[in-house]
Amino acid sequence: MKPAYEGNLDTYVDNQLAPPSEIPDYHFMTREELEQTPADDIYPSMPNLDKVMEKLITPAEMLTIAQDGSANVSVSIRNADNTIDEKSKEVLNGAVGQKPLKYFDLTMMKLVNGMPTNVKELEVPMEVIIKIPDEIYKEGKVYSVLRDHNGALTVLPDLDDDPHTITFATDKLSSYAIAEQVATPKNIAIRFAIGALISLIIALACMVILMHHQIKMKRARRMK
Repeated sequence: MKPAYEGNLDTYVDNQLAPPSEIPDYHFMTREELEQTPADDIYPSMPNLDKVMEKLITPAEMLTIAQDGSANVSVSIRNADNTIDEKSKEVLNGAVGQKPLKYFDLTMMKLVNGMPTNVKELEVPMEVIIKIPDEIYKEGKVYSVLRDHNGALTVLPDLDDDPHTITFATDKLSSYAIAEQVATPKNIAIRFAIGALISLIIALACMVILMHHQIKMKRARRMK
């Protein structure tokens, strides 16, 4: 990953849900070694992080770094089962046909010459690979990632073929959940159609009863 600027730029990834893999300890690699190492070897759970970084660091910040400045970007995926905001949890739990099983936070902090920025949105969607924890994994089930960003719920599908991992792309740093699909869109549509049909039958029955009652009332008035 050869940067387009000079200066001191450090990137740190802490992915608690990353699949186990043999990766080099890039914190102890020289600049020359980093430049010769493919980005997806350095950050295997975030394979396009170098492209995200190219857009994340502004031209003005690049100039600051080049002028003997420093910058640090930290990306973190951490378990949030016990710390998730209740509003976010409510949003995630409201996903139709999805059952949240594990909550996590995806955050990014940018520090340029001591000035911190809590990154909330990205120009380039970041690819993220996470392992489905053994305690929630069930063979044959379909899993996805749910995202709550400012109250907006998004279902992010699994982009890889490995049943034990989920690869998703996101441009927002927010609250997330690993979810198991409990109803397919087809099943939901069928249930909706059945519910609509039952409602229609009940409405027609009520109409028939009402009409029958009105006829009886008219007959009763005529007989008086």
